[in-house]
Amino acid sequence: WKEMYLNILSVSAFLEERGFGHGDIAALVLPNCWEFLQVFIGAALRGGGTTGASTLFTDYELENQFKDSKAKIVFAADNSLNQVLKAAKNCPRIRTIVVVPVHNRGVPPENLNIPFGVLHYSEVTKRIPNLNQQKVDIDVSKDIFLLPYSSGTTGSPKGVMLSHKNFSTMISIYINHYDKYVYPFVGQGWTVEKENMMLSPPFYHIYGIVISVMTAIRGQTGILMTRFDKDVYCRCIQDYKIKLLNLVPPIMVVLANDPVVRKYDLSSLEVLKSGGAPAGIDLIQKLKKTLPNIKRVDQGYGMTECCMPASLPFPQGNPGNNNVGKLLSNFEMKVID
Repeated sequence: WKEMYLNILSVSAFLEERGFGHGDIAALVLPNCWEFLQVFIGAALRGGGTTGASTLFTDYELENQFKDSKAKIVFAADNSLNQVLKAAKNCPRIRTIVVVPVHNRGVPPENLNIPFGVLHYSEVTKRIPNLNQQKVDIDVSKDIFLLPYSSGTTGSPKGVMLSHKNFSTMISIYINHYDKYVYPFVGQGWTVEKENMMLSPPFYHIYGIVISVMTAIRGQTGILMTRFDKDVYCRCIQDYKIKLLNLVPPIMVVLANDPVVRKYDLSSLEVLKSGGAPAGIDLIQKLKKTLPNIKRVDQGYGMTECCMPASLPFPQGNPGNNNVGKLLSNFEMKVID
């Protein structure tokens, strides 16, 4: 985490040199990687925000998001650089493109054949942190901290403007819920800060970025998956003795039905937290039969606009499974017939 902290300060210094400041947006076309978090927090230190995009997006989809978010700088994975360059041609606001060698970490920058004008991420982390920079005036209630794109059920993706206060309040609510209502009930004997966490939900999605930030706040060890591979996924659960797993229903289907599960010892798993889509009771029951050590399968309900969940199960008196529990603290809900 110390190395992460220093790299964040270097990112902030680099962005300052590039004229990135209050109200600006950086686009991240990256898979799950530590650089994502470094830029995410580094941009926030400059008073700006970030918007994440899938590395599977076409240049047309990227162009739409770059234009709509008014992105000023793009950090792109090496395998997404071609799409980003095509998209950026029609986006005059974009002044800087940085390539992050997610898939070629061992290759020296001079051997990557980087197009002229594109910077290698090592140029960013070489910057000496500016510890004397002027304090940035940030309005935590109004300034954009994160701009995730979500389509919901209404067509093309739209940017959800989340402020510093939106994000930090949700983090506090989520941590409080688990410390007060979940871990005392299902985590006896756990030292939460020492538990390893699997970071598999995509960081460009609100689910993934919230889980990764909570892991950082607690100082836990994060096992980061750049892409989903069922063998690697199961081996990580086995080797790192994962007890609590954040996942989505399609991965639950793999754990319940795929023969690969029998190759690994997944007996450490005790609690599953599912979100993003509903999981049926039949799937949950089959999953518990396949992995009998699982004590609970909890599902949450929320949306990007809520910074993730609005309701979660309270384990005492609630068996979990196919309900999403109760409204979380500080939320209000209106039911309209």
